[in-house]
This record gives sequence, structure tokens and C-alpha cells, in this order.
Amino acid sequence: MSFNVADEIRSAEEEARQILSTAKAEAAKVLAEARATAEKTIQEAKQHSHRKMTEEVQRLEADAELKATEMIDKGKQDARAFVESHQARVEAVSVWIGDEVVKRYGDSIL
Repeated sequence: MSFNVADEIRSAEEEARQILSTAKAEAAKVLAEARATAEKTIQEAKQHSHRKMTEEVQRLEADAELKATEMIDKGKQDARAFVESHQARVEAVSVWIGDEVVKRYGDSIL
């Protein structure tokens, strides 16, 4: 009878080893799947962040371009206004310079 008990113990130990081996393999599989899922999630998060950052940079560049265009247009308007506001003085000074040159050198240089 002890012979059968020893065989049963060996059989139970072997079955326990197989169960343990199967459990370890299953645990490794679950762990690998969890790591793969985590890596995929991290990669997707990085891509999403990069996409959002790129979109934000493009939006800011467009805003900056618009503001730069507005500043240039305002500068052109200010320059035109300055020229127009001083046009009469420029004409008066031009006439004065012409008169002075004629007085000093005469009509000979014209």
C-alpha cells in the first residue's frame, strides 16, 4: 500500500509542477501583454502630445504672422501719415533751397 501512496505522491508532485509551470507561463504571458499595452498607451500619449504641441505651434505661428502683418500695415500707415503731414514743409524747404542756390550761383547751373 505504501508503494501506491508513494506513486500517488510522485504523481501529485508532477501534477503540481505542471500546474506551477503552466501558471508561470500564463503569468509571463499576462505580464508581457500588460507591458505591451502600457508601451502602446505610452506611445499613443507621446504621439497625441506631439500632435497637440505641433498644432499649438502652428496656431501661434499663424497668430504671430497675423500680428506681424498688422504691425507692418500700421507702420506703413504711420509712415504715409508722417510724409503727408510734412509734405508742405518739404515743398517749402525745396523751394527755399532752390531759391538759395539761384541766389548764390545764378541761373547758370540750371
